[in-house]
Parts: sequence; structure tokens; C-alpha cells
Amino acid sequence: MNHFKAPPLITASLGNLRVLWLKACEIKQINDDIDHLQKLRELDLESNRLTGLPRTFCRLRRLEVLNLAKNKIYLLPERIGNLTALVKLDLAMNNLEYLPESITELRMLQDLSVAVNQIYKL
Repeated sequence: MNHFKAPPLITASLGNLRVLWLKACEIKQINDDIDHLQKLRELDLESNRLTGLPRTFCRLRRLEVLNLAKNKIYLLPERIGNLTALVKLDLAMNNLEYLPESITELRMLQDLSVAVNQIYKL
């Protein structure tokens, strides 16, 4: 297991990155600079300590696979529906109480997991 003391530094020089796995790194937050990764297709942030995502996260319009399982996320960005290329979204084992209305805009979505959350409203 990795132990990041600070959020990973993401710079424009990583702009061609297509796959990023940061599983079990004890990350507590993702910085706003995540939007430098415009070509990113797959992002795995499973088993960290995230409680939310930055607003800029919704600019990753090419993202197809997003794994946020086993975190402490209680709120998703309202504009999550902007991630229109998403095919798989894993939100299992978080602290979510509801999903933003914009999630219905994810027309390409084929696989959605929200198991083991606190969801009371869809």
C-alpha cells in the first residue's frame, strides 16, 4: 500500500495519460489540476480516503471507466453527467445518500454499482 502525504501532483506534462491506477494509496483528496488529464480513459481510485471530487473532475469528458469504490464519498459533483463517455461507474461502499440528477445524462453507461451506500433517493 502506498501512503501519499499530499494529493498526487498532476501536471500538464501528463496530458497524454490514458490509464491511471491509484488504488489503495490512502489519498484523501484529488486536486483541481485533475482536468489536465484530458485524454484519460480509465481512472481507478478504489480503496482510498476520498470524501468527494473537485468540480474540475467533470471536465474529463473522455473518461470511460471510473472506479471510486471503497472510499468515504458522501457527495458527487452535480455535473457528473458531463462525463458522457462513461461506460462503467463503480461507487460501491461509500457514504452516498443520493445520486445527482445529472447521472441520467450518462447515456453510454452500461455498468453502475452503488452497493453498500446510504442511498435513500434515486
